[in-house]
Amino acid sequence: MSLGIGASLGKTGLVTPGIVTDNLVMKHNYAAGSVVPVSDGAAYFNGTNAAITTGAAPVATADATYCFWANSSVSGINRGTFSHGTDDNGSFSMNHATNRPLLYLDNELFQYWTAQPSLSSDGLWHHWAVVVDISNMYACKLYIDGVEIAQDIARSVTYANINTYGNIQLGKNNSNFYEGYLCNFGVWAGLLDQAEVKSIMNKSYAELSSDEKSYKGGLQAWWNLDAETDTDGTAGIGGVKDSHGSNHGTLV
Repeated sequence: MSLGIGASLGKTGLVTPGIVTDNLVMKHNYAAGSVVPVSDGAAYFNGTNAAITTGAAPVATADATYCFWANSSVSGINRGTFSHGTDDNGSFSMNHATNRPLLYLDNELFQYWTAQPSLSSDGLWHHWAVVVDISNMYACKLYIDGVEIAQDIARSVTYANINTYGNIQLGKNNSNFYEGYLCNFGVWAGLLDQAEVKSIMNKSYAELSSDEKSYKGGLQAWWNLDAETDTDGTAGIGGVKDSHGSNHGTLV
């Protein structure tokens, strides 16, 4: 996996405005659409074997909000947007089945939202915010472009225990790989409300205020995914930098 125009090419690439390099070893235009994320680039995941792994979980088996920009043209099942291990271990998929987004915490703890084919696979950029209440799946929320999405079926039983989180990974859960672009991926240690989501969605990390970084339990990690670095976040190749903390990623 490789990020960056002019860097060695691998399983993924870096999107700059209108240009992407990828495993096809070429440059080509892509449809930015009417909504473009506040970023100088984005990571591309090929849906087969590309992912970003980290050495830690910014939020370990606890309430959290995951915010990111995504762009995918996959109209079928597209799993593994992010996870903390297997498909039922702190995992979210933009399209798990029949175009429905799915949050999966344990075999007995999950939440579907209504199908979103026009938002999860239209080849345009959209902002996603997944609010994870580990004690009540019915209280979990999904916002796309700041709009709350209606829940579908859920399973939240009192005897179920949430699976212990492993290290967070982007673009993968278990053997499922996401296909599409991701950038500006932030994790807060608490349940952001709609107003808070809207206040951060169109901002880069540098534009976040101190109050926004302190929302609820506070921002824990932020990956711009716009440039390749060393695996420790310094200049180099093979990794991506956590701009807020030390959860730097490794390209797989």
